[in-house]
Amino acid sequence: MGLQRSRAVPASASTSWTACRLAVAALMLGLSSVAPGTLAGATTAPNAGRLVAEAFAWANRHASVELSASVASPQQSITVLLTPGASETITTFAGYGTSSLITENGGHLTFVNVSSLAQLSSLEVTTATAADENVWFTVSPTDRRDAVLTQWTPLTVRSVFSYGRMGFQRPFRYDGVTTVRGVRVFKLATKSFVVGALSAPGTVFLYLTDTKVPRPYAGRSGTGKSAYTMYFTHWDSVAPILVPTGAPPLPQ
Repeated sequence: MGLQRSRAVPASASTSWTACRLAVAALMLGLSSVAPGTLAGATTAPNAGRLVAEAFAWANRHASVELSASVASPQQSITVLLTPGASETITTFAGYGTSSLITENGGHLTFVNVSSLAQLSSLEVTTATAADENVWFTVSPTDRRDAVLTQWTPLTVRSVFSYGRMGFQRPFRYDGVTTVRGVRVFKLATKSFVVGALSAPGTVFLYLTDTKVPRPYAGRSGTGKSAYTMYFTHWDSVAPILVPTGAPPLPQ
């Protein structure tokens, strides 16, 4: 899935947006729905479904969070900022600069800002010049490009850590306790549709802090060079996102 390129650009540049969205979506789609379950035959292992429910309930009491990940292929770093007013996805794509995508919660416009002509080209901008780099543009719901840009955007903490949509394809399995970046965490596994396995569900890992009330700490998805771990940090301390004003429409 992705935008059809209007002129030839490096393949990695043309997929910078969709690769970013898919990478985030692989984890976010999974986090949006929980199927509580227990480890079959277990007598001492924690109830995986209960751990997830408690962690998501804790998350839903917070207004903002930062999610960050690095993806090896194509090489990129991704930061997603969730706040009550807006969400922003910032992607630094190796060799092709940085792109930012802002969606105002409750609004109907998407805003994009990219730092290279290659990324503008991947957005089907055929008339781009250097003057269009690092400029905020608006993308209206009637623009055919809006659907690709916004379909994966998580809007709030609650929309990420909530119940309702189909996401996980199996009950969570408790895989014990481990340490991630020096933090002791519960490791839980399930199945979801991940990058590199879009036609069939693949394994997704969720790491929750081993504390009295477990908290979402990280999620791992993908396989091989497409594998990535997304970390949840800065709970309730993300600065308000400044939604652009007076931004011109994204050129055709």
